[in-house]
Amino acid sequence: MQQHEFARIGISKSFQITNIFKQLSVYENVRVAAQMETVRYNFLRNAQNYPKPIEIAAQLLERVNLGHLRNKKTGDLAHGQQRALKIAMALACSC
Repeated sequence: MQQHEFARIGISKSFQITNIFKQLSVYENVRVAAQMETVRYNFLRNAQNYPKPIEIAAQLLERVNLGHLRNKKTGDLAHGQQRALKIAMALACSC
């Protein structure tokens, strides 16, 4: 199958090299992923005004056991925690 066909049937990829926004918090990384999937971004509207991505991010952080680290900078996470974050971000893109 082609890569886009995997995405259409709901299979997400997580690459060996972790690509995250290291300057953002754990929560912000997942919220951005959820926001990309659920709303069209409007540069004139505050990102906090989008309730669906906020709800998805909170739920997914608990699901991957990172809820207690939601305000920590992603660059400060251990590698295993960054991998868990990538899983949450991949799941956010399939909501």
